[in-house]
Amino acid sequence: MTVEGRAHLFPSGPLTPNSIRRHRHPASKINVVVMRGVNDDEVGDFAMLTQHEPVNVRFIEYMPFDGNVWSNAKMVPYAELLERVRSAVASASLPSEPESRAGALELLPAPAGEVAKNFRVPGFRGTVSFVTSMTSHFCGDCNRSECCLLYDESLSPPVDTRTPPRRLRLLADGSLKVCLFGANEVSLRDAMREGATDDDLRLIIGAAVKRKKAQHAGMFELAATSNRPMITIGG
Repeated sequence: MTVEGRAHLFPSGPLTPNSIRRHRHPASKINVVVMRGVNDDEVGDFAMLTQHEPVNVRFIEYMPFDGNVWSNAKMVPYAELLERVRSAVASASLPSEPESRAGALELLPAPAGEVAKNFRVPGFRGTVSFVTSMTSHFCGDCNRSECCLLYDESLSPPVDTRTPPRRLRLLADGSLKVCLFGANEVSLRDAMREGATDDDLRLIIGAAVKRKKAQHAGMFELAATSNRPMITIGG
């Protein structure tokens, strides 16, 4: 978050409505990886930040990666997070919206490739979202697996260049990772150093995308599988 020389652009103290107001961007997102016994008692407080601030608070289920000491006991599931948000909203003093006082959450339409379940509390300025990779995967609508540059009729199915561009996860070391939880990677850096042409790279990328599984494994299988630390993968 704190790019060299730009640390002053980000809050350095406690996350409060005032600090958000000073530093927010029109499309600000606050990612909250919820861990039981660490920060799960703050779910309601984070949700209530959206009452007066036009920010998107995203609650993320704790995921297993190398080095983060993942355990099932620490993972707070989506259903529980949703109920905690509802309880926090219902118990707050919200005189303007009867639906808010009842803890109602409005499910928002999800664009293609959306990785989160998005909600708005009636009368609130911001939104709350849930990234549910562990208990309710979204592999079937994942947008990290196709790219509009990969159009090739020989692929099955071919990628239609008329569709909105998709995203590929290219890591800082030049490795292509078609699934966040997949251990298999393809080094485009090495291929380029060995003289691969643009056409060669298209074939390499297309083959990697084609090999992607329809769905990642369950959380216990993922916990037993070696994978990079998230800090070396990125978003």
